[in-house]
Amino acid sequence: MLADLHIKNHENDSALIVVEKAVDILKLKSPDLYLIGAHLYSIKKNMDKICYFYEKIINEFFDSADGHILNFVGYSYLEKNINFDSAYFLISKALDESNDNPFFLDSLAWYYYLVKNYEKAKEVMNKIDLDSVADPIIFEHYGDILAALQKKNESIEWYSKSLKIEQRDDVREKLKKLTETKSKQ
Repeated sequence: MLADLHIKNHENDSALIVVEKAVDILKLKSPDLYLIGAHLYSIKKNMDKICYFYEKIINEFFDSADGHILNFVGYSYLEKNINFDSAYFLISKALDESNDNPFFLDSLAWYYYLVKNYEKAKEVMNKIDLDSVADPIIFEHYGDILAALQKKNESIEWYSKSLKIEQRDDVREKLKKLTETKSKQ
């Protein structure tokens, strides 16, 4: 209740101190408390701490973990290059809840990409209505998958679409490498 009061008064740092003390010192266990912690850390854009609180929900209150939580943790594992079996399980559970969610499908496609099953990754990406999704990460992932399948022109197209939404040096570099190799051929 004290954390909620701080949040209502726009005192997020104070709310975070209350949540951290409740979890770490008092050893309180509550999915609602963990959600508040995750929310407060999302404001700070601290992905590791969001994942920490979401993992607590998954490990202690699995039935309270919705698809967003499951996918977030699963995708976080993939980004950290750890726990691939757990990542696959969590993302699959998220898809059980919402089998057409483009972000969940992207996470599954990214799993297949990372385990080098590029055809399966492309198959999963093709389930996403890419015309109705404007997400630079999804577009970049599709570009990565197509590049791995040696489909340079298509890959260039998706990297370009990603860059139109968000200018990022890593995507720009991928696009540059593909266009340089294309021009040498």
